[in-house]
Amino acid sequence: MRKLALTLNLTQLVQGATRVPDVDSHTPNCLDLLLTTDPDRYSVSISAPLGSSDHCLVKSVSVYSPPDPSPRGTRRMWRYRSADWDGMRSFFACYPWQPTCFSSEDASSCADAVTDVLRQGMEYYIPFSDVSVSGGARPWFSAECGRANALKRAAYRAWVDSRTRNSLDVSEKKKAFNRAAKSCKKVMQRARFDHISRIGNKLASYPAGSKAFWSLARSVESNFCRPSLPPLLRPDGSLAHTAEEKANLFASLFAESSRLDSGDASPPAAPDGGETSQADVVRLVAFEVEVVELYVVDAVVIEVHMMKLDVMNLAVMRLYVVKLDVVEFNVVRSMLWSDVVELV
Repeated sequence: MRKLALTLNLTQLVQGATRVPDVDSHTPNCLDLLLTTDPDRYSVSISAPLGSSDHCLVKSVSVYSPPDPSPRGTRRMWRYRSADWDGMRSFFACYPWQPTCFSSEDASSCADAVTDVLRQGMEYYIPFSDVSVSGGARPWFSAECGRANALKRAAYRAWVDSRTRNSLDVSEKKKAFNRAAKSCKKVMQRARFDHISRIGNKLASYPAGSKAFWSLARSVESNFCRPSLPPLLRPDGSLAHTAEEKANLFASLFAESSRLDSGDASPPAAPDGGETSQADVVRLVAFEVEVVELYVVDAVVIEVHMMKLDVMNLAVMRLYVVKLDVVEFNVVRSMLWSDVVELV
């Protein structure tokens, strides 16, 4: 491999050991080959192993890579069921709209001011929390897990530094890292178990069949891999659970229902599914939703579900009677619309 790399002018980017042996007599070595003809384009880092693995975490990033499009930061989640709607009504009813929001003749400034008041009222009277929008959120990861993980990383860096300097305490540093890694694993396992226990206790405290019960149950169920097909019922009354059992059941069912050997006979007609269409189902559900419609000057309809903030009518109407040209009017309408929809 060395001769091949020299012949093709390849450079090995991973320079440190990537395997951490469990036996003291074994020597750490590099198990990762990352060869390139342009080493300046990549940045490589080696971190402590994850969990009980004996292989280090190797990260390679191209300096010319496009920015990661995945969402970052936090998202604000509003708990509308716990909101103080009466307090919000009083807040908006007593707010000095004219001097605060409509002292300027610029429609965009007025819209920004109304938006700030809306958000202020929401923050005062609607409980909220900021949650991470990244896919790596771990609700069970407690402060104790963070401390244990930090100790593990520090022990790993101390061992790597000692090995790089050929210090006499390499063996002690290695043992310290092994202890920190095992301790970190135990802490995280205990944190996961405690988190699952809390969810189970919370689920048991809800009335069986209630909305809160099923909401939490579906949330928990979504964290597990589920087959796309539910268990199938066999003719003898037993259930087919595995993929092979389901495939065999489908094969026997299709073989019994097949009409391929019937000459030129037409396939059997599909059973009549009735006259209920998807549109009828949607219409029935829509009629059950309580909706209050607020009509504003330009015929924009703001649908406020399950709440009656009629005290906002005056502020919204006042904003829309500001004299605007067509372009500016549409821009302001879209700005205000997005904030009112978020409040809804």
